[in-house]
Amino acid sequence: MKLSSPHRQALPNGRTSKSGQCDWALPTKPSRHRRLASCKNPLRPQYVHSRLRHRHASVATQSPSTDARPGASPEQLVDELLERIKNSDSGVGLQEEEEAIANKLINQLEAVGKQQEPCPLDNPLIFGNFGVAFSSTQQAPKQSGQPAGGGFRSKPGRLLFQTKELCQSIFKPNLATNKVAFALLGCISGSVGLRGTFAPQGDKQDTVKVDFEPPRLSLPGGICLAVGPTSSVVLATTYLDKRVRLGRGGRGSSFVFTRGGPCESAGMEDIGLARTSVLGYTILLTLAATFCAVSFLLLSSGTVWSKVVAAPPALLGVAILFGLWLNIQFGTKSKQ
Repeated sequence: MKLSSPHRQALPNGRTSKSGQCDWALPTKPSRHRRLASCKNPLRPQYVHSRLRHRHASVATQSPSTDARPGASPEQLVDELLERIKNSDSGVGLQEEEEAIANKLINQLEAVGKQQEPCPLDNPLIFGNFGVAFSSTQQAPKQSGQPAGGGFRSKPGRLLFQTKELCQSIFKPNLATNKVAFALLGCISGSVGLRGTFAPQGDKQDTVKVDFEPPRLSLPGGICLAVGPTSSVVLATTYLDKRVRLGRGGRGSSFVFTRGGPCESAGMEDIGLARTSVLGYTILLTLAATFCAVSFLLLSSGTVWSKVVAAPPALLGVAILFGLWLNIQFGTKSKQ
């Protein structure tokens, strides 16, 4: 091959070298790969990994851990659980993430409870007065409404009946009582209570079925009124010690019961035994008669509007009479 000049030679990119030699390894401009390799590119893998490590370290130091503590003792787990659910209005005041952390701690304690001896139903610690410190349906997709307190603990119920105490007690040989103490409209003290008997359920000696009488609403003036039908629940005790009792409902609801406190003086053993006094009967019968009379007068006016308005007082009057009838039906049974 004959060159056009003794000192110049065409390069692969069409240029010539002064030395006349073909310089394949030295292009006139550095390649993109070489430019990236010659500088500290923040997008290079080692720098990206470094940034990610720094970011993860910052997050770990700034946000509290939401993982349960695998190496903690049962006492430490109980301490942390009680601290997290403190002043949470039995759990309804917790954010979703905080509730999830509490449930993780409960799951850990339940794993410990499976190894506890004796079994819960054979352990004398199961008896006593307990406050309902926490209840959750986060792990119970089939549960509707509040598992503790029912409608009195729903959002509208808490506005009307401001909860003061939420108690559950278990007495020998087979008595269980529940109580929701409230302030009606924030000023009228009252309570609703459940009284029932329990029997073992299954072979694990940790589960009972409780059959309750109708709930009874107690108000000042000697008023005690049945406000619902009979009911039954299934509850397993999944962990038990001197401070707490953990429960799991038949639909998966989780409970934390704390021993003692205000529930010790809440008269739990007498729940469901009170009956309406003579004054209470007088007040209730007067109210029922008044509601029914107002409804009758509205219906007799003949207008469509008055017929619509007549329905609520009529229902209230019937409900009061039905509650009094339930009181009479279950009065003798409860005293036996």
